Amino acid sequence: MSIISGNKTAPYMGNSGPFPAFDYWLIKTDTNFNIIWDKTYGGLHEDNGGGIAYLSYNRLLLNGSSSSVPGGNKTALKYGGLDAWLLIIDTLGDIIAQETYGGDQDDYITPSPTSTNGVFYMSGNSLSGISGNKTVPTNGGWDAWLMEIDASGFLNTESIEGVQTTISVYPNPSNGKVNLKFNDLEEDVYITFYTVEGRIIMEDKIISNSIHKSYDLSTVNQVVFYQVKGERINHSGRIVVK
Repeated sequence: MSIISGNKTAPYMGNSGPFPAFDYWLIKTDTNFNIIWDKTYGGLHEDNGGGIAYLSYNRLLLNGSSSSVPGGNKTALKYGGLDAWLLIIDTLGDIIAQETYGGDQDDYITPSPTSTNGVFYMSGNSLSGISGNKTVPTNGGWDAWLMEIDASGFLNTESIEGVQTTISVYPNPSNGKVNLKFNDLEEDVYITFYTVEGRIIMEDKIISNSIHKSYDLSTVNQVVFYQVKGERINHSGRIVVK
């Protein structure tokens, strides 16, 4: 709950009244523990960081609990007294996506979620009945609470910068036959298809001035991420294969 002071350079997100509250606080250091950057995440009320996990493609997953309404750099809704709060950030600490999970009482997750095949699996404890975005009833008092959450869109954050090239990917969702259409592709690029865990499925070189390429991903049957990269192009997205 500190303001900028000492070796903390990130601002305090909570209220400045007589009852200050905690923020998430994340620090990146080098191997000698020198601070590279630090970030705070939170709204006006209590926000407590719980864990951090590395995702593929230079993304980090933060989890914890929050009693804040939207404010500060929290944009996700408040459902009850205490909600589970998840954030996806990049390696500079900037927020890519965030979401809260809970009902009208206290709900939180305990360990860092695990991810596989395009989904997150989260476990925790819940006092809430069916309310907010919790869809299962309470059995009385604190219950164990397990969630499976679609994570397939969280890494879809890159865009084409500095060039006029446009890339269309279709159909999406796909039965495995994927088409790429290029407009004004002025340089050679490389395309990589990979799973949410970062496992490479296929790589290919695409020659400049190409108009169309097709790929067969029918053996994958999951969410697939792709990256098209060249000297001036860095474009990525996701394809649902089913």
